[in-house]
Amino acid sequence: MNVGKGLATNIALDDAVLDRSMEFRAAPRVTHLMPGEEAKLPWRVWVRARPEDAIGEVPSADHDFVISTQLGQNIDGLEITIRYSSIVGTRYETRLRIRKGSAVVVDDIRDA
Repeated sequence: MNVGKGLATNIALDDAVLDRSMEFRAAPRVTHLMPGEEAKLPWRVWVRARPEDAIGEVPSADHDFVISTQLGQNIDGLEITIRYSSIVGTRYETRLRIRKGSAVVVDDIRDA
């Protein structure tokens, strides 16, 4: 959700690695988000069943199921970085860390 007062543009998630079993990789950016508007930010989800298996991409239709079953087991400590710009071109970077099932803001940097 855009909790700011202005339009957020070019919103993207950085790659995030939970462990060797699951990775989240960048997907196309969300072009814009109005103040108060919500959007599900896209990620490409990659998993492997066993450490020795090759990693494979999960079809987007299965993302919610795979994420909820895998992440429910051990998400604490996962770091998520969101990058976006304002309508006037100021760049921002917000870094979140998952703690006990909730996202906590670690850094919120302007002109990143």
